Amino acid sequence: MDECARRCDPARLQLRRDILARNLDAGRAHKPAFVEQNRSLTYGRLAPQGRLLGRMLRVRGIRREERILICLHDTLDWPTAFLGAIKFGAIPVPVNT
Repeated sequence: MDECARRCDPARLQLRRDILARNLDAGRAHKPAFVEQNRSLTYGRLAPQGRLLGRMLRVRGIRREERILICLHDTLDWPTAFLGAIKFGAIPVPVNT
């Protein structure tokens, strides 16, 4: 297997698992995953919001492995959209507002 194929192997790409499931499995559902100026988003709240985004993508006709553009300000919506897209199987493409 060449270097590019090894790096892109889906079995090695576990960002969503590392950020969400690992922390939930460790009992950190009540801990802040992301913090904004006056509010925060816990791991326990991030997981269902990501699933909701995945359902919304499916209803809109987005298929797995399709790219979606994410153009959001730096708010708690950004990690929800990014991680939710990954969990769904889409490829999030963040752009600067």
